[in-house]
Amino acid sequence: MISELPDALLLKILSFLPTNIVVATSVLSKQWRSLWKLVPNLEFDSEDYESEHYTFSEIVCKSFNSHKAPVLESFRLQFGSEELNFVDIGLWVGIAFSRHLRELVLDFYPAGQETFTFPSSLCTCNTLETLKLVLCILVDISSPVVMKSLRTLHLEFVTYKDESSIRNLLSGCPGLEELRLYRGDDSDMKVFTIEVPSLQRLTVHDNNNGPEFLGYLINAPSLKYLLIEELGCPEFCLNAPELMEAYIGDVTSITNDKFLGSLTSVKRLLLNFSPLKITYPTGSIFYQLISLEMYTREAEWWNLLTLMLENSPKLQALKLTDRSLNFHKNGVVGGKWNEPKYVPECLLSHLETFVWRRFDWGREEEKEIATYILKNARLLKKATFSTNPIDSEEHNKLKERRKGQNTFEPDENMEIGIGWSLFSHKAPVLESFHVKFSDKSDVRRACDDIDIGIWTGIAFERHVRELVLDLGLKRKWNEPKNVPECLLSQLKMFVRTSYHWESEVEKEVATYILKNARQLKNLLSLLTTMEQRSRNLGFVKADMMNQLPEALILRILSFLPTKTVITTSVLSKQWRSLWKLVPNLEFDSEDYESEHHTFSENVCKFFLSHKAPVLESLHLKFRSHEVSPVDIGLWVGIAFARHLRELVLHCLPQQERFTFPSSLCTCNTLETLKLKSFLVDIPSPVLMKSLKTLHLEFLEFTDDESICNLLSGCPILEDLVMDRTGTYDDVVTFTISVPSLQRLWIRENSHGEGTRGYMINVPSLKLLEIEGLKGFDLCLNAPELVEAYLFDGSYIITEKFLGSLKAAKHLSLDLSPPLEVTFQITYPIVSIFYQLVSLEIGTRKAEWWNLLTLMLDNSPKLQVLKLIDEYLNFNKKDGLVCGKWNEPKYVPKCLLSHLETFAWTRYSWEREEEKEVATYILKNARRLKKATFSTNPIESKELNKISELPEELLLKILSLLPTKTVISTSVLSKRWRSLWKLVPKLEFDSQDRRTAENVGRSLLLHKAPVLESLHLTGLCDDIDVGLWAGIAFARNVREFVLQVWIPFSIPVTFPSSLFYCDTLETLKLKNPPIEIDVPSKVSMKSLRTLHLEYVTYKDDDSICNLLSGCPNLEDLLVHRGYPNNVMNFVIVVPSLKRLSIKDFTGGRNGGYVINAPSLKYLQIERLTGYELCPIEDAPELVEANIRNVSNIVNEKILGSLKSAKRLSLDLSPLEIKCPAGAIFYQLVCLEMYTHKAKWWNLLTIMLDSSPKLQVLKLIDQNQDSSKDGVVGGKWKEPKRVPECLLSHLETFVWTRYDWRREEEKVVAKYILRNARRLNKATFSTRPIESKKKLEMLNEMNGVVKASYSCHLVGKDRISELPEELLLKILSLLPTKTVITTSVLSKRWRSLWKMVHKLKFESDKLAKFSENVGKFLLSYKAPVLESLHIKVTDKTENRCGINVGVWLGIAVVRHVRELVLGLSIKKSVRFPSSVFFCDTLETLKLKYSIIVDVPSPVCMKSLRTLHLHTVGFKDYESIRNLIAGCPNLEDLAIHRARGSRNRKVVLTVVIAAPYLKRLSIDGKIGGLAEGGYVINAPSLEYLKIRGIYNCGCCLIENAPVLVEATISNVSYILNEKILGSLKSAKRLSLDISPLEIKCHTGAIFYRLVYLEMHTCEAEWWNLLTIMLDSSPKLQVLKLIDHYQDVSTDDVVSWRWNEPKYVPECLLSHLETFVWIRYDWEREEEKEVATYILNNARLLKKATFSTNPIESKEKLEMLNEFTRMKASNSCHAPCI
Repeated sequence: MISELPDALLLKILSFLPTNIVVATSVLSKQWRSLWKLVPNLEFDSEDYESEHYTFSEIVCKSFNSHKAPVLESFRLQFGSEELNFVDIGLWVGIAFSRHLRELVLDFYPAGQETFTFPSSLCTCNTLETLKLVLCILVDISSPVVMKSLRTLHLEFVTYKDESSIRNLLSGCPGLEELRLYRGDDSDMKVFTIEVPSLQRLTVHDNNNGPEFLGYLINAPSLKYLLIEELGCPEFCLNAPELMEAYIGDVTSITNDKFLGSLTSVKRLLLNFSPLKITYPTGSIFYQLISLEMYTREAEWWNLLTLMLENSPKLQALKLTDRSLNFHKNGVVGGKWNEPKYVPECLLSHLETFVWRRFDWGREEEKEIATYILKNARLLKKATFSTNPIDSEEHNKLKERRKGQNTFEPDENMEIGIGWSLFSHKAPVLESFHVKFSDKSDVRRACDDIDIGIWTGIAFERHVRELVLDLGLKRKWNEPKNVPECLLSQLKMFVRTSYHWESEVEKEVATYILKNARQLKNLLSLLTTMEQRSRNLGFVKADMMNQLPEALILRILSFLPTKTVITTSVLSKQWRSLWKLVPNLEFDSEDYESEHHTFSENVCKFFLSHKAPVLESLHLKFRSHEVSPVDIGLWVGIAFARHLRELVLHCLPQQERFTFPSSLCTCNTLETLKLKSFLVDIPSPVLMKSLKTLHLEFLEFTDDESICNLLSGCPILEDLVMDRTGTYDDVVTFTISVPSLQRLWIRENSHGEGTRGYMINVPSLKLLEIEGLKGFDLCLNAPELVEAYLFDGSYIITEKFLGSLKAAKHLSLDLSPPLEVTFQITYPIVSIFYQLVSLEIGTRKAEWWNLLTLMLDNSPKLQVLKLIDEYLNFNKKDGLVCGKWNEPKYVPKCLLSHLETFAWTRYSWEREEEKEVATYILKNARRLKKATFSTNPIESKELNKISELPEELLLKILSLLPTKTVISTSVLSKRWRSLWKLVPKLEFDSQDRRTAENVGRSLLLHKAPVLESLHLTGLCDDIDVGLWAGIAFARNVREFVLQVWIPFSIPVTFPSSLFYCDTLETLKLKNPPIEIDVPSKVSMKSLRTLHLEYVTYKDDDSICNLLSGCPNLEDLLVHRGYPNNVMNFVIVVPSLKRLSIKDFTGGRNGGYVINAPSLKYLQIERLTGYELCPIEDAPELVEANIRNVSNIVNEKILGSLKSAKRLSLDLSPLEIKCPAGAIFYQLVCLEMYTHKAKWWNLLTIMLDSSPKLQVLKLIDQNQDSSKDGVVGGKWKEPKRVPECLLSHLETFVWTRYDWRREEEKVVAKYILRNARRLNKATFSTRPIESKKKLEMLNEMNGVVKASYSCHLVGKDRISELPEELLLKILSLLPTKTVITTSVLSKRWRSLWKMVHKLKFESDKLAKFSENVGKFLLSYKAPVLESLHIKVTDKTENRCGINVGVWLGIAVVRHVRELVLGLSIKKSVRFPSSVFFCDTLETLKLKYSIIVDVPSPVCMKSLRTLHLHTVGFKDYESIRNLIAGCPNLEDLAIHRARGSRNRKVVLTVVIAAPYLKRLSIDGKIGGLAEGGYVINAPSLEYLKIRGIYNCGCCLIENAPVLVEATISNVSYILNEKILGSLKSAKRLSLDISPLEIKCHTGAIFYRLVYLEMHTCEAEWWNLLTIMLDSSPKLQVLKLIDHYQDVSTDDVVSWRWNEPKYVPECLLSHLETFVWIRYDWEREEEKEVATYILNNARLLKKATFSTNPIESKEKLEMLNEFTRMKASNSCHAPCI
């Protein structure tokens, strides 16, 4: 009958039996066969499971594999160290934890001194309620754990690593109620701390009396029951205010006198210790004690009894017990009991029961105690004595003693006074003493302070616990007469810490402030003392936001406006730069209005600070007058260089529209483009291969071609929005032909003015929405259309328009039906909407019901019908043309058989025609399930947020993120709190034991029913491996990757039970600590991939049993190292397709045996010294790679590869036996390595054995060309030419061919000579000289080639150069040439994108702009060294945006040299944001560029700045620009003559502290108030040219000037221009003394070289001044730069010799040169004569003239010879 009981009852019965008996019930019947698998209690004892066939570990593993109970109530394991390893324990515990284990018992009894370490990773189960650890278990818990459900904890004779282990364990049990401690010898702990607020039961058994152990520190405020069985430590501190029962036995040597005092709250107490061995407290009263039991076997136990009676005033039951079986206590130290002076209160008033067990009547002291208690216990009801048998006479004497009881009566003469009352009071402990006087009390006036002191002293001697003295001195706070002004108008915050609400004074003060503080906004008061204490202890909530991963914070910030994001930089140090990485940017000019900076400047500064490598989104909203096209182009260019994915440009309506050029349609990463209010001009096709979404709103197109070119360049466009509201352009037919388009929105209200219509060809379109088409010819081809929405459409001419929508499933129409008066829209004839299931019709048009009738008749499968009136005001329908609705003659088919849902929004029940329509539909819709009518407006739903996505989609997204990030999402919201627990893919990296604990805890919290993938790497303990594997096993893991490091290299046996997992598909084990021990066959029927990397194996059977249990294995990877316990590695897997073997063991015996009939890909590497390595059966082998295999005795390794199609061999024929007669019939590609000894012999064998070989590759992998170590020998040609050479070989490649080695030459020539079908032969060698290379090629070409079609190739050696060197070479070539190298080979395809220097020139802007934009967007070099752009096109005036794009990309690429030359019709403003580029070192601007720098800039790296005929907006621009270049060294300013900016920039101030070179080419004049002011203390080289009629040209400070050139400078009002050059060493002057004021008194002390031009009038006067002022002049050059030497136009004056010969002529001048000297001019003769006559140290004088006759030349030389003052001077004439 038991089998007829319910299963639940049977399981309950079975749960009380041992597991081995439960399992045995499976043989009873079919019902019982699987019943044991659901029993929720498992108990395994290694002593009960002894078997010859299976180990204890295997039995437990099989039981767990078969067990199916969803919840495991109890798991008990008793084991020894010889039965199993600790990984198995972790595995079983992990599985049990996953089954919501509630009770865990581990009992370890090793054979030796071994201990089982119980780590904190096992303390992670939230369902565990009971944990019991017994015997040799080491508790090692280095960090706090969490077991929030644990109620019972037993630690019986376990050991602890340190004090923190037990502290961390207990602190992680917030709900612990019962704790049992049994301790033995444990010398590693000094203090045993137990601090558990929830603990209610505590048992301590401690026989450790070692000198190092101090004792226990117990803080258990909820403790109710305490049991101490044995205690030998000196200290025992207990805090248990709610203790009810305590049993203290065998306690010795406790020196702390507070031990008994800590038990004062108990109600029942048992004591068993000697009063001689324990210190007693003083004044501890047991007020709650009602039952006391004491043991009388200790010496002088009666003293403890006396103490307890005196301190237990409410004692009701007293038990005295002698536990000794022998009643004789001769061994007890004797002594005499002394009666108490006062009868204890408990005897007088409470004691009711007295029991003495084993009372010894023969001992005098026991008699006295019994007599005393019986005599004084006035309320005693029952006394029980158990003794040895005694005589009746002695028993009668005992009864007589009971009658001698005394009674207590109060003293009648007791004094009334307070002092006398206290002196007469006899209570040993004074519970409470209150003294209270009123202010007018006579007693208060009669007593003094001494009396009060006496009373207090007596109370203290009686151990008073509560003392209250109220002497009538009350404190009272008086409110102010007038409320303070600060309370009325200023106070906003009130803080009061440590507020005591019991104090009346504090109450009054707080009430007054709160009542009168009118402006109070923040109240932080009323913090009680306890709250303040908690805050001081650190119980403050942490800022969880800062603890989120940076990627998640950036994701959150990306949803905020950019302006708000920037403000977060002030939050903390972490947030300071975080905003710079936000990938979404949004700028609105209305949000960035500032007095100090324009919108353009703000955006530019932000872009320069932004550092995100990828820009997800850029939104720009601006007015045309606020920014320039260059700025827009710059920002877009920077965004494009950051791989922009979404671009939104919104230009607010203005008179001028920006032109959106085709150069911006070149970004390959752009996925979304939205344009508003632009003029689109795209004359040629573009390419945006990633664009999927395109919005064109309020745009004007220059012509039809622009829109065609734009759309044709978007090959994968999916979404298109066209809003042409209020636009007027020249587009006639708007053509939309995009094969990939899926969604299309069109909005139009131009009534067809100038536009003929739309031609739409979109074969993939799914969604169509059109609004406002009136008077258009609209042609549509959309065969796959699913949804269509047509609003406000009328006057559509084409009658096929509605017919083109017949493929739609969902249709919404708001059209005008045909009327008699106005023909608005034509309907198709016989267009049946067979796919239509949902129809929505607007009811605001006149006689809309006619359209409804038409659609119902033509939609046979319609299921949903919605009628909507969009007007909020229902009265607006009165103006519609009325009419009467005529019912159809036949009920439409859709109403009869398909319509299920009918909804009418804003239904007007007052209108008769609407009533009729509704009535008709409701009456005839036979399948209608739901009809909804709404008359109130319905608000649209808000857009879905990410949290509203389906859970399945969210889990899919989370599975792509790192597990650490996934877990951190739990703080986002309530919904996300547990979402991470369902993610099916987990990856953990354990850095230390603390992390390993977190991994275990996370796995236990994980709730996904199926674990797709689990990757575990890092440092852990052996038991952690088992725990993680167990949890993965319980979660039906499909992919398990384990790569761990075990401390001290302890080998870990991988749990064999995991080899029975049916769901596991991929298993990867790495690193040596893992050992595979599979003593019997396993079953992993789902396993497809198995990787065993450097794991060890117990024996040969382990690998055999493992592989035989994987019937569907397809991919096997085996990497072997040391130690090696396997002799023969047998791989027999019928389903195996891929096999990779790498062996570093260097085996001596045994080998590999491979039987894999399905094998397709094989790789064997580094097999050495094995007896055999046969591949017994591999008929389907496709590819094999055999490398470094040697000394294999068995020769079948090559013969077993004969079915391969591709073969790679790196073998030596000297180290491996080759098969004989093996034919490779399938082999078409052979690759061989030539660095082995006598490799050619193996080549000969393979050629003979491969009749169908088509490709032959020979490779020498040695980088060093020297092959001296290779055993030499001569290759012998085969007797017969191999068949493959005669008929099949087409390609021959030799990599690192050494043409100097004779044997390689012979092989190469042989193959070339005999390969009749050879098409191509390629030889690559190491770098050799061109001459030798030519010699080698000629030698090869000289070979009589069997194939006339063979092309001999010498491999391109330049391609093998390092990339850095190639880029250096390419940087020296023109950019156009560099780009063309992309067609050379695969390697060169993208190499040009990394060239550091770019230069572009063109005279046609349109196409050039697009090409440059495409190139720069494809550019990948992180740093752009140099960018040169030169454009000359006077017909073009719209290039601002293009220039901005180029500059933006350059700035993002950290450009160092930028040269921009624009010669166009309209000048372009150079974007000021470039002036903040930190990397720019050289900037050169030319021609049609305007520099506008309204505020200071910063280019701290700029060294060179050239401004060539550019324009400046104002004076501030040039000053701010130069001031923002603190390290500027080279400055060139060329200003065009007649520049329109000359009236704007009056005076140019150049203040640059580090400027070394300055060049000014003014070409300006007429500005009397303007000029130049130069302050450059480091200036070394100066050139000034073309300045005239200016107010000043001052060089204020140039102390280190080396060289200066002044030319064409005239009429400068300020005369200091020459005086400021007095520090120069070399000077060149081309000025007229008549046109410029010369300095007076300026001495050129450093001048050694002077060059002067003689074409100006009276130049000689300036020469005289310079000679007088240059005392150290050594070189003098006079030059007439006119080709025509005639100077008749120069005003002639006679030169006057100086009065004194200049010092330079007398003592320094050594060289005198006169170029184009006119000896016929008298004044020049005089100057030359004077210099030659007075230059005493002159060494050389040179004169060059126009060609003259020899006679005249001789005459001139003779004249010079007579004039020389220096005898050493040589005066040649040229």
